[in-house]
Amino acid sequence: MMMTALHHSNSLNTMPQPTDNISRALAYALDPVLWSRDVVGWTPDPWQASLLHSQAPQLALCCGRQVGKSSVVAVLASHTAVFNDDALIILIPHHSAKAESLPSRSALF
Repeated sequence: MMMTALHHSNSLNTMPQPTDNISRALAYALDPVLWSRDVVGWTPDPWQASLLHSQAPQLALCCGRQVGKSSVVAVLASHTAVFNDDALIILIPHHSAKAESLPSRSALF
């Protein structure tokens, strides 16, 4: 018999609890693209998926406007915060307009 934890009504419906499917929880921890699709409901573009799979300790992006930089950074920061208890996440936007929107976008994920 498998015990399941109670899910709160405001929690993400597809996020497995520790007593649920352990292999799915492990898959989410190891694959931020899978987590972003199943849990967050956001499907990254191929370049965003490559960035999410990167093991680099630091990232620098040189991209055009309106290509989804803030979204992919928000998902990466959120995934890191959820699955790495000791993570230190610092988001430093270049423009002051982004300084106001990036934390709120990260909170959405």
